[in-house]
Amino acid sequence: SVPLHSAEHMYIVTGRIEGVHPDLPVMRDPDGFIYFKEEVGGLVMGGFEPHAKPWGMNGIPENFEFALLPDDWDQFEILMENALVRVPQLAQAEVKKFYNGPESFTPDNNFLLGEAPELKNFYVGAGFNSMGIASAGGAGRALAEWIVNGAPTMDLWPVDIRRFASFNNNPRWLHDRVKETLGLHYAMPWPNRELDTARPFRRSPLYDRLAAKGACFGSKMGWERANWFAGPGETAGNDYAFDRQNWHAAVQREMKATREAVAIFDQTSFAKLLVQGRDACAVLNRICAGDIDVPVGTSVYTGVLNARGGYESDLTVMRLGAEKFLIVTGSAQAVHDADWIV
Repeated sequence: SVPLHSAEHMYIVTGRIEGVHPDLPVMRDPDGFIYFKEEVGGLVMGGFEPHAKPWGMNGIPENFEFALLPDDWDQFEILMENALVRVPQLAQAEVKKFYNGPESFTPDNNFLLGEAPELKNFYVGAGFNSMGIASAGGAGRALAEWIVNGAPTMDLWPVDIRRFASFNNNPRWLHDRVKETLGLHYAMPWPNRELDTARPFRRSPLYDRLAAKGACFGSKMGWERANWFAGPGETAGNDYAFDRQNWHAAVQREMKATREAVAIFDQTSFAKLLVQGRDACAVLNRICAGDIDVPVGTSVYTGVLNARGGYESDLTVMRLGAEKFLIVTGSAQAVHDADWIV
């Protein structure tokens, strides 16, 4: 299960423009969502509009390879308007060709790399989000290391295919999310940025009560989780900045209340795994840093190790019986940790 969805991706090729030469640098204007490069004395101009147009909701035709989609100047308008501001000569240039083709995008705009958790020895390198050429060398090397050595030589969790679960292949969810992810190429990379589309998807039983208390929600593995609570006169929304952001005072209040009084945390989103069988204790003791062979009813917070002496995860193991263990791990770690244990 590879969570990808296509979006229409467009660019134009112009005729010759005075002053454009083969040594012209590639130009990018993130504020305008556009890029330019020289092409036979003219320009290629394309971009990544903030609101993309999904394509292929009903599947991709069997014989579609190398085909193009119809021109869509309405969708391209925001890019063209910004390009005319940046390069006014475009107004007089001949548009020789309008290219519109499908490009696949992932739910978080990072590509997908690694061994598929559902099928051993099946490796994925996909979803490069229109960055395939630029990423090819590093991604190819990492994937080769993964195949030959069983693991890459660096931490590649941001692109590890195991960061997604089966629900991420929900067609409607992918359709709604790809509208946003294409535009992330040139969007401001704010710290703690939350994606807005395809939400809410998974909600805990306390969601409505938390919302009524002023919760500002973030999303992790599809779960809506209360990141902080707005106080009187405050708005439960993120005001992004590279300086101190608007949640700081709210989190400070929560920290003070937790230290000096009492707090209850909704941990519904945490992943739960049941490991049982005659070898359960031995298997967990082999991969965990802590001793898992403890009395029934005991919990152990431990790291999960790899053969290189590094950490794969940190989680809590609760012994429910002689051959039965409940593992509670991070929301985003569910697929990864289950795959690592197996």
